[in-house]
Amino acid sequence: MAWIYWNPSIKAFTIPWINHDVVWYGILFALGIFFSYFVLAHLIFKFFLRTLKGEENLKAKAFACVDKLCLYLVSCMVLFSRLFHLLFYEKMDYIAADPLVIFKVWEGGLSSHGGVIGLFVGMVLFLIRESRTYPVFSFVTLIDLIIVPGMLTGAFIRVGNFINQEILGTPTTHFFGVIFGSSSFAQHGIALHPVVLYEALIYFVACLFFSIKFSKWIYFRGRIAGWMFLTVFTARFVLEFFKQSQSYYIESAHLLNMGQMLTLPLIVLGFYLTYQSFKPSSALFMRDVREKEGA
Repeated sequence: MAWIYWNPSIKAFTIPWINHDVVWYGILFALGIFFSYFVLAHLIFKFFLRTLKGEENLKAKAFACVDKLCLYLVSCMVLFSRLFHLLFYEKMDYIAADPLVIFKVWEGGLSSHGGVIGLFVGMVLFLIRESRTYPVFSFVTLIDLIIVPGMLTGAFIRVGNFINQEILGTPTTHFFGVIFGSSSFAQHGIALHPVVLYEALIYFVACLFFSIKFSKWIYFRGRIAGWMFLTVFTARFVLEFFKQSQSYYIESAHLLNMGQMLTLPLIVLGFYLTYQSFKPSSALFMRDVREKEGA
């Protein structure tokens, strides 16, 4: 056959004695956060080297900062991911029947757009609570620091979606099409675009590219985040054309689906941040910038 048949078990293993199943999605979600933690610590350490020159134990301070920051980011990301999924992709009577369903994240159903909003909320809470401890951070600078590891987490989550056989693509006759064996959204024997793998690849590549550009672009507030939002979410907007409809509120016959409507504001934000980053007022460490440009 020219296509891949995909039908793995979503369960990785069962914890003995308590007989609790551990699923691959949860493992990949945790791995994404685990690796992103160390990426974020590395980026903040590099940032501290520029902003806190002369201070000692900067690496220890970077990890202490990340420990506090991740408490706000992860909790808000999971909560808002779940909330957005329920509000924009599920029927309201499903929520009304059990309002506590918002906290049942183990049942699945997380929105990447909600996750981005959750990260913003987490950053605001961190700045409100920790501004005296870390006065070197602004909101835009935090976005620049967090967006790269955030995309890394998103890539791992998309691989988890693929294992779960969810967020399926439209039919294709290309050799890389996937026949999903157990998904209720797949037609028997019909090859579909593995669209979540496309997204995962884009996130991984973007994470690598912007990590390389970090040392240069961190000099300008919003440039990393602006370019990241522009490139990644424009790609996400295009990929939505290859996805099956997921929302109960917008049918596939509409010009744009729910994912595209939620993506448009993030693309606009990318334009704004990129534009602002080219203004002289956006430059951090201006003397270093001039020296770098002169070199």
